[in-house]
Amino acid sequence: MTDLANESDRQQREPEGVAPRPSRRALLGWGGAGLALGAAAAASTVAALRSGTDTAPAGMSGAAVAFHGEHQAGIASAVQDRLHFAAFDVKTKDRGELVRLLKDWTRAAERMTAGLPVGEGAVGGLPEAPPDDTGEALGLKPNRLTLTIG
Repeated sequence: MTDLANESDRQQREPEGVAPRPSRRALLGWGGAGLALGAAAAASTVAALRSGTDTAPAGMSGAAVAFHGEHQAGIASAVQDRLHFAAFDVKTKDRGELVRLLKDWTRAAERMTAGLPVGEGAVGGLPEAPPDDTGEALGLKPNRLTLTIG
């Protein structure tokens, strides 16, 4: 009797002449295969479009952005692929001290954006003092570095 009941249930769920519905697992498998094929096609298209061109990102050219010019570097120039912000609180009431600091920063920014070292050795000439320029960028090209101080 149970065989007849099971057969009757199957016939009610799947009428004769109608193909059985695919399982969720089969649908997920076919969906995944479709996504993989789509990704491969997109990658092939990108590779075909890029082949034969020798273009590199502007930052990889090693070029320098002019520090002095009609427009401030970093504001009207092409967008950089990296950005860093720093904020400092001025703790002096001496206007002359602040002016000297900003002039020193301007000279340092001008040298860094040209790919040149900033300082000339230890601060104040003391051998145990930290150097003006720690040397991480020595020998590197400027790669369109811009600094904005305001």
